[in-house]
Amino acid sequence: MAAWGLFSFVLTAMNGILLDSRRASYHGRERRRAGQEATVDAQRHIADAIAGGDGNRAAEAMTAHLAETGHDLGL
Repeated sequence: MAAWGLFSFVLTAMNGILLDSRRASYHGRERRRAGQEATVDAQRHIADAIAGGDGNRAAEAMTAHLAETGHDLGL
């Protein structure tokens, strides 16, 4: 199985869990009255860093995004 096929298989298998997690994160943001725009901006910063070939900046942006998501999930 090619790498993309395996990746697709894993994501499909985890779809329900990932959807539940995204919904919980969304509701966490709503509870603290934070806009969803911040999530989109965080993901844009990650993508821009990756596209620019800046692994350190991408890692920092992803770490910050995951910390914020953890806060929304109550972790």
